[in-house]
Amino acid sequence: MLKNKDSIILQILSGFGITALLWLIVLLLSGYFTPELSNNIRNATAPLRFLLPFLLIGFCLLCGRQAGSRKHIHFYRTVCAVLLIPPLSYVLGALLLTAFYAPYGQGWMLTLSDILTWFSLPFALGANVFGESIRRWVNGDWLVYTLISMVLYAVFIAAGCIGGYALYRRTKKQPLEKSCEA
Repeated sequence: MLKNKDSIILQILSGFGITALLWLIVLLLSGYFTPELSNNIRNATAPLRFLLPFLLIGFCLLCGRQAGSRKHIHFYRTVCAVLLIPPLSYVLGALLLTAFYAPYGQGWMLTLSDILTWFSLPFALGANVFGESIRRWVNGDWLVYTLISMVLYAVFIAAGCIGGYALYRRTKKQPLEKSCEA
């Protein structure tokens, strides 16, 4: 019994660690954390920025396949939770800021909104970078492309989690020999 609990804890920790590493890669590719070299890094990583949502989908599919072949559902649930927390905290933080800023102007709701903003940084920066890559192809209003890119980015994350879960279910049903051959 103790070995099973250790396995669950290791699955959760490894799911959190690998997804946090992915969000760190997204943050570094955005180029916003190097102020003196930001233009050089943004220009050097410009072709990679359009691929960020596809990187997230591939990551979800890979984690779903890996979790299915080893029957580690807690690993995959943790990966999906860590992937979905930034978009949800972005939406919730924006709603709290919009709802409570005008009538009250300050207070604990603004502090909660600020905390949620920190959790939403990987999503917001990744979506912003994805929006910049879309905007370079078509000239237009920056706000419209930012909103479109955020919605598309969230849809890509949700599609990756759903596709990864479908792959998890399919891989889990296969015998171990077949999943190791592929």
